[in-house]
Amino acid sequence: MILMIRTIFFLFLIAFVSQNKVGAQQIDMRPQPMRLNMPRGVRQEQRLKADSNTYTILLLKDSAYCYRGTALKKTKRFSLENIVPLRNDLLEKKKQIGENKMVVLIRPAASATYQDIVNVLDEMTINSIKRYAMDDVDESQKKYFHVESFMDFNPPSPVEITMPTSVASTNYPDDNAVLITIDKNDKVYFSVLSSSDSILNEVIVKLSDEKKLNLTKDELEHFKITPFIGVPFSQLIKFLDLPVNEQKQINQPGIPVDSLGGELTLWISVAKQAFVGKRLNILIKGDNNSGYKVFKNVIEALKRNELFKYQLVTSNGD
Repeated sequence: MILMIRTIFFLFLIAFVSQNKVGAQQIDMRPQPMRLNMPRGVRQEQRLKADSNTYTILLLKDSAYCYRGTALKKTKRFSLENIVPLRNDLLEKKKQIGENKMVVLIRPAASATYQDIVNVLDEMTINSIKRYAMDDVDESQKKYFHVESFMDFNPPSPVEITMPTSVASTNYPDDNAVLITIDKNDKVYFSVLSSSDSILNEVIVKLSDEKKLNLTKDELEHFKITPFIGVPFSQLIKFLDLPVNEQKQINQPGIPVDSLGGELTLWISVAKQAFVGKRLNILIKGDNNSGYKVFKNVIEALKRNELFKYQLVTSNGD
């Protein structure tokens, strides 16, 4: 199976995309007013709200509820297992609204999965949708559809990652990158992908200094050959004391993440400092069934480090 990526930029919690051609998709998450690629003479700043030029996709697990403007009562339900009817409706609305006016609002509910998000983002590429954004489910949608933006998760043990397939992908970098992995139980793992021994050393030394861990020389060396970290800071020393072959057998609880980014924020911070002067690639690899809530918390950790570009690792299905 060939591993692939798609590039994403987010606009604070919103993701806004401007595409020039089929391929990796780009979304911006910088905290600023949304700027759209509008025709000459049209004001460029626009608030993210439903109007006659918007097409909303409310995303649930394996399903999409779609409507134009504010017409909640005219919502159509589409299965994501057979994407063609959704695609046809999207193209029909694009024709009605106009290619340069239409904005698609993608709103994942708590039950939406990483695979569901990738499927819908693929449709933006396939159908040449120039402007689209991603935001939380709003209050009117919660009441009408009886869905929630978030739900409580109880993630136990790590498992093999089953990656979603995507048609809009390119080969992903395996150097000068950090990889954030989310398993199907919504546990988060962190890896530094670098051929430079000095960068790996700088990451763990900076972390040790920040958290006053006083890691030994052996523990610092163990980090360099550890494939991924999935433990909180309180368990890191004990984890790094283990030989690598034993680390792989440990049922890691995952790096704590929350709506403020959690401990993942510091891991990203020290990696960013270690890669200063180099282009740092941020890769996110999620299991098909990982939830939107943890995905959003990971994005928050990136935002707090002023990192506004990342790449979703997917598979082309081969």
